[in-house]
Amino acid sequence: MKKRGLVLCGGGAKGAYQIGVWKALREQGLDRFDAISGASVGALNAVLWAAGDYENAYRVWSSLRFSDFITPSTDGQRIASREGLRRIIREHADLAAVRESPVPIYVNILNAKNMQVEYRRLNGLSDAEIEDLLIASSSIPAVYGKAEVDGEQYWDGGWFLGGDNAPAYPLYRNEGIRDLVIIELTGSEKVELPPDCRAIRISPEYSLGNLLHFGQSAIAQRMEQGYRDAVAALTGTQSELPEVDALLDALQTEPELEQFIRCGSYPNAPLSPMDAGVCWDDICTIGHYRLQRNKLLLNLRILDGNGVRRAWWLRSSDYFAAIQKYKNLYKH
Repeated sequence: MKKRGLVLCGGGAKGAYQIGVWKALREQGLDRFDAISGASVGALNAVLWAAGDYENAYRVWSSLRFSDFITPSTDGQRIASREGLRRIIREHADLAAVRESPVPIYVNILNAKNMQVEYRRLNGLSDAEIEDLLIASSSIPAVYGKAEVDGEQYWDGGWFLGGDNAPAYPLYRNEGIRDLVIIELTGSEKVELPPDCRAIRISPEYSLGNLLHFGQSAIAQRMEQGYRDAVAALTGTQSELPEVDALLDALQTEPELEQFIRCGSYPNAPLSPMDAGVCWDDICTIGHYRLQRNKLLLNLRILDGNGVRRAWWLRSSDYFAAIQKYKNLYKH
């Protein structure tokens, strides 16, 4: 039987998406791998995945807050300290399981001196060594600055200036693996594989938003999207966002959509320069109306044919509540 490897790409708060993919793979009995490699937040998820406890990984991501990852720094050398990251690792990661795992687990780090990527295997290392490598792999230069490992300075292993955000290399080079599952977070990761490698690439159908947006609504949306995109990739079907499913389940025509908007009593709102279309994706159209999702914050809005904002929701939960209110009023 061919060995299978898992590659977890980096992307900050977008990493919640990989937990949703894990759920889909788990349901199909496909979440066990012969080696795992991760970059940046993918390295943190690799450690969670290697322990084999999906429920713990789900709990960790479901309870995260912005302050867990971005703790203000007091040394004047960086925007944020790493104490929040260290606390997450110490409280939620089973480092003993990583150290003793028969499955090779790799993370990558970027040498700040020569700008070369180094791939480090975590198996057999001490808790302190594993923790330092995870911190280094997640050290986004603009946020955390450099991290020290073995007396040398390192940056985020997936950093776009010299890093490798899809670290498949140690799996096919060191472990001889030719079948890979690669879970991307931006949909634009560069992956270079030997000609004899076969890869299933699971990537977001829609933008996952800002890599520093750790709001619980956004995290829940990313996990749901990861699950749906993985199911689509595994079954060959087309993925949809739950926001789209909910809207089309309630209404399909322009008159119904106008009734839905009136039901919420949303005032017409011309768009300000800060509210322009550059940060928004169309995710559904009904007639001349467009349901859009913000690329950075993941909030939602509806525009009419003249580009006027007719409705807006900060959180998906508010949007779903508005649809349920409409159905209760008009669909019984």
